[in-house]
Amino acid sequence: MALLGLQLAHTVLGALEGSHWTVWTPRLLSAVAAAAVFLLSFLEHGRNVGPSTVLTTYFVFAILSDVIQGGLLIVARNLCGPLGLASAVFAAKAVVLALEGRTKRSILRDPYDKLSPEETAGFFGVAFFWWVNAFLKLGYSKVLSLDDMPPLVRALDVLGVREKMQRIWDKRSTETRPVLAGAC
Repeated sequence: MALLGLQLAHTVLGALEGSHWTVWTPRLLSAVAAAAVFLLSFLEHGRNVGPSTVLTTYFVFAILSDVIQGGLLIVARNLCGPLGLASAVFAAKAVVLALEGRTKRSILRDPYDKLSPEETAGFFGVAFFWWVNAFLKLGYSKVLSLDDMPPLVRALDVLGVREKMQRIWDKRSTETRPVLAGAC
């Protein structure tokens, strides 16, 4: 919500300064995108056990865009505009990205709290194997036992895979096979 407020203030400030429409129009589009992100984050938070990949991707590209724009302003030495509000918008995006990248494991209820750490990890957690750190820390502090092992991803659960394989095997073994002509 703070990001939306900052984006709107940045847009209004650009319009009140009498800036050209090419300055405040992208700011207005960023404010609209911030409103959409706020709504999407609210709707997705209750429906997904892990952080949102869509929101994480949006914020990564938005931050990269801001970094490129800031670099271009430095190269052009066009730093006469107010950088405080633009810096606050950038910082707010970085904070939201950091918060969106965190796992929701501590707030999950039964039966979702029994999911594997890999299933509840976000994009960065899976990409950089960040979900393994808690297990490695535990293994460094004590000798691991079977009870310390995190649950497996449901797709890798041996019993589920065995049952699926058995159903396919039973289905194929009961099918009648055509007899080839000329076979003895």
